[in-house]
Amino acid sequence: NKVIDASAMGSMARFINHSCSPNCHTEKWTVGAETRIGIMASDNIPKGAEVTYNYQFESFGGMKHKCLCGAPNCSG
Repeated sequence: NKVIDASAMGSMARFINHSCSPNCHTEKWTVGAETRIGIMASDNIPKGAEVTYNYQFESFGGMKHKCLCGAPNCSG
C-alpha cells in the first residue's frame, strides 16, 4: 500500500527507464524503521546496456500513459 515517487526525494536510480522486459527488479527492505527499495540486477547486464525495470505504473485520476518501451511483450 505504498506509492514510490522520486520527484520529491530520490537518488540517481530515478533515471532508470521502464521496460516490460526489464534486466532489473526491485526489492523492498526495512532498515531500522524506514522502508527502502533496492534495485537489483536480474541477470548479468552487459557493459553499455541500458538498466531497466518494470515500474508497474498506475495512474491515479489522471491521464493514462501508453507504454512505448518496445519490448516484445510490451503491454502498450
